[in-house]
Amino acid sequence: MPRPIPASEDVPPALNFAPLENALSALTHAADRYKTATARPVTDVAVIRTVNARLIQAERQFIDEGGLPRRPWYRHLLYAPGFYTGYGVKTMPGVREAIEQKRYEEADKEAARLAAAVTREAALINDAATALEKTSTR
Repeated sequence: MPRPIPASEDVPPALNFAPLENALSALTHAADRYKTATARPVTDVAVIRTVNARLIQAERQFIDEGGLPRRPWYRHLLYAPGFYTGYGVKTMPGVREAIEQKRYEEADKEAARLAAAVTREAALINDAATALEKTSTR
């Protein structure tokens, strides 16, 4: 039996992922700085405590009080249970699900929110790297 021909769909509009790509580049740079800074021995307990206190905050940088679209109780912008997948995880759920549901304006908005979260994460990692770098220059 022949299968039906799929319905033709409109071409989606271009989405602006530049802020997210820039934020990810900044995070990569911050991680490289942190890796280099941790290669040096640090014996100052106060600095170690300061850096650890900052790193405890790392996961929280991806939390947004506004939550995800149609699920404000899920506030993590990097991963969350999928809207239609039960407990199956979705990465970048706001962006991904908006694209899947053809809500392209929402996808742009969610990409910008995620970019802001990644930028917060990069700043936190840079702060930790700076604290470590200062101890190695003494």
